[in-house]
Amino acid sequence: DKLADYVARHYANSDQGTLPLLAKMLALPLRLPHREAAESPQRQREQILAILLARLNALAAKQPTLLIIEDLHWADPSTLELLAMFVGQERATPMLTVLTARPEFQRPWSKATVRMLPLGGLGAEETTGIVKAVAPRIGPDLVHRIVQRADGIPLFAEEMARDLVAGVD
Repeated sequence: DKLADYVARHYANSDQGTLPLLAKMLALPLRLPHREAAESPQRQREQILAILLARLNALAAKQPTLLIIEDLHWADPSTLELLAMFVGQERATPMLTVLTARPEFQRPWSKATVRMLPLGGLGAEETTGIVKAVAPRIGPDLVHRIVQRADGIPLFAEEMARDLVAGVD
């Protein structure tokens, strides 16, 4: 019922097949009068991707939008296909898209359409700042050890400091 209300509000111009497709994607049961689509699974998948892409564009048409997707190196093939469609389309809506991935990630879209900004790890001073912010009571020796082990990876430094604090408290 919540999905049906959402579709009625946000997909007012959609066809009758939108709700069954979104329900299928979310593994929700359908209630009468809605019925599952009769198309092939591949066609249903294509329609779901088109619905999601249209929703992204509709959001950006209402107001400037920021889309952030992190760790693309762990993304499933359907997500990568959706992003390839998204990146490849002509867009007149204001949307800034920030995608993060490890250097070994092979993106499925043209390199010419995306500006890459390789980022290195944090320096010792920045990493020390993170550790001290998360665990202000630990001594300088432990801070130094965490900074060395984190190797400039902010989340790793933060988690090690947080684990240390949790073990002390």
